[in-house]
Amino acid sequence: MQKNISKKLNEFRSELSESYPSLLLKYPLQKYIMEIQAYRKYHSYHYVSPKLIRIFDDIVMEFSVCALALYHKLALCTFILDTLKHLNSKNTPKRINELYHEWFERVVRDLSIQPDSYYHHSTYPFLDDVAICSRRAIPVGGAWLVDPQFLINKYHNSAYRSGVKKKPKAEPDKEKLRMIVKNLLLRLGLLKGVRFLQVISRQCGLYYVIHTADRYLPGFTEQYMNQAYINIAELLKADRKFCGIYRRSWFLDPNLKKINPGLRFLWEVPSQNGAKLFCAGSSEKIILRALKKSPLRKRLYEEGKYIPMNYAYIWPREKLLQWAEGMVLSKNIKGHK
Repeated sequence: MQKNISKKLNEFRSELSESYPSLLLKYPLQKYIMEIQAYRKYHSYHYVSPKLIRIFDDIVMEFSVCALALYHKLALCTFILDTLKHLNSKNTPKRINELYHEWFERVVRDLSIQPDSYYHHSTYPFLDDVAICSRRAIPVGGAWLVDPQFLINKYHNSAYRSGVKKKPKAEPDKEKLRMIVKNLLLRLGLLKGVRFLQVISRQCGLYYVIHTADRYLPGFTEQYMNQAYINIAELLKADRKFCGIYRRSWFLDPNLKKINPGLRFLWEVPSQNGAKLFCAGSSEKIILRALKKSPLRKRLYEEGKYIPMNYAYIWPREKLLQWAEGMVLSKNIKGHK
């Protein structure tokens, strides 16, 4: 694979130099690479900095859409070669290593068949590719990838989390004020969002956050989901810094069990095996996502019988590892594919 990618890289570099000789001089690829690496640990996997967006927009204005596509293809090849070296030098779980290679093989095939418009920072499938190739995200099988993120707790210290030091009891005046604010939030319909933030604030740590890759939706099944959990468990074993899994989406809403019973596995498996499921509020964006591909959900929403709501869960490390070990021992998961 490395030889093939190196060949592609040289081809793209030569084409850029011949067709747009000043592009790489004005916009060195290394700046692109360094910018991506600089915020790998601090932003979500789809994040593109304003600095990079300006560079991409300038390339289109000064050269062409084709030039930008070549620039991105060159970057993808560079990312892949670097990640292959990293995988060879690290103790990456075998199945995760295989999934990286499968993703890279598809990316390389796409280099010859995808239109130039695919290689743009507003295209989510392309951003998935950048994230996986640059190790900002990890493929875990089926329709999913994970994004390492740190959930922040404003009361974060070992004493508080262990229960040695408890949060001080509110004084009478503060308690009265708290109740006034709570009642106001209830009337405004915002209390669920506040509760979501409170739950998150008590679960500080480094987590693997699950995301769906739309291009792999045929793998959006219970069998593939369970195998993805198994693969994430292997990641947890390889790196003890991670506290477990975090996931948030409108399709984790338990109220969907009567509307779309086929989605029940997404919240039932975690919540029945140690995960904490809680409401994370709603928004116009969430409503649009939930109604986009379902005439039934759209009709029920218009009739006032369904309101799309984000739900989230935190599946602690030990609970997930316990479940995964039980699944493997009971042979509910056959192999690692």
